Amino acid sequence: MNTDDKRHPRFNPKFKSIRSKDLPSGESLKMVIERIHPFWKKYLKYIRNEDGNHIIVAHSNSLRAIVKILDQLSEKEIMKVNIPTGVPLVYDLNNANNVINKKYLIDKEQLQIKQDLVKKQGKVE
Repeated sequence: MNTDDKRHPRFNPKFKSIRSKDLPSGESLKMVIERIHPFWKKYLKYIRNEDGNHIIVAHSNSLRAIVKILDQLSEKEIMKVNIPTGVPLVYDLNNANNVINKKYLIDKEQLQIKQDLVKKQGKVE
C-alpha cells in the first residue's frame, strides 16, 4: 500500500504514537508464515498430546499460511488455492502431523459458489 493512501495506518489515530516509517504498508504470505511459525510449532505439539478435535479460526492470509504448511505447497501452488470465507475446512492428521484427509464441511455446489465469490473480491464489474 502506498504511504499516501488514506487507508495507510499512519492516518489512523490509534497509531499516532508510532513513527510513520515504522508502520507496515502490508504483509506478505512469507511474513505471515514467519510470524505464525512459533505458534504453529507449539500448537502441533499441543494437539499431538491432546486427544480430540481442535479448531483454528483466523483471517484469510493466516489460514492460507496454515494451508500452505499443512499441504506442503510451493509458493506457486498456494497462489492457486481458493479458501472460501466462513466454511470450515477439516484436516485429519496422522501421528507425524501429516495430512491424511482434508474436506470442506459444505456440499460441492455451495463450495463452488463461495469460491466464486472469493475470486470476484476486489474486481469491478
